Amino acid sequence: MKRNLLIVLIMAGCSPVVLHTDGSPDQHACLNGTDGQYGVACFAWQSTPDLTVPIAAGSRSTIKVASDLGFMQVGSSNPSVALFDLSGSTIEVQAIEPGFTDLVLEDSMGRIVDRATIVVADNVALGSSVYGGATHVAVLAGSSQRFHVSTIGPGGVGTVGVGAVTFSVQGLANLSTLFVKEGDETGFWGYQGHGSIIARAGSAISVLDVDFLSESAVTSIDLYVTSIDLRLDGTAVAKVVSVAQTTYGQLYGAACHWSGLSVSAVTQSAYGIDHAAASESHILLGQSGTTYAATCAIGSRQAMVNLRF
Repeated sequence: MKRNLLIVLIMAGCSPVVLHTDGSPDQHACLNGTDGQYGVACFAWQSTPDLTVPIAAGSRSTIKVASDLGFMQVGSSNPSVALFDLSGSTIEVQAIEPGFTDLVLEDSMGRIVDRATIVVADNVALGSSVYGGATHVAVLAGSSQRFHVSTIGPGGVGTVGVGAVTFSVQGLANLSTLFVKEGDETGFWGYQGHGSIIARAGSAISVLDVDFLSESAVTSIDLYVTSIDLRLDGTAVAKVVSVAQTTYGQLYGAACHWSGLSVSAVTQSAYGIDHAAASESHILLGQSGTTYAATCAIGSRQAMVNLRF
């Protein structure tokens, strides 16, 4: 029995499952979800198994359902609050205004199979993923960044759903398209100068002020060797983190221009604003016992690091 239960748990993943622990159709447990009012079906948000978590007004999300009995259509007990649309094995939710409504599962004859209450919450605040909760950052002019916010309901309760948030800009900031999004977020960049990215959902607002700087604004560079990893071919890769300092703070998007005859190969990437401002470089070291001198330049500033394995 424990072996079978383990198999069910593995197969279930993050989707709701109606589990019959004693083989009886009248006795079941709701796995990875929330029981319906009639105890027939098991419901879960796409992002969390707890259906009692509110959905943000003006947003959309998906509900997954597992049911002992088949259902062919869905309805809303309060269409002014939220609408539901059956799409294959999932239910698409469009939250309209704060309030309560029941998601109703029906068979082909219109008889109720089960129902579950959905709470739509007002947007009272927006949370930001900017590192350290910062509301003002310095970004390399022309570099692309990603600004992510989360919706928060009354009492500081985080809500599910995406699409309630709109983004706009002021000053020299520009929005850019993200081909892959994770929730409510936007890409942005800016010309040299000052700008702001503004997120709104109802009366909730979050503003990120940005100083867009050129590389010439860099006043110093800090270098940190975080690891040197040996490879099977006898070479090694050194991971070096660089931090560009300015009078406006640490600069996001600034990467080293490496030089030094002993640096045979470098790959690097700059961290986004959800991380501490830095860039990580991977430097290939070809021969053990040799000291490799590498120089990082950003604007008119330079810093050197000696690498050896």
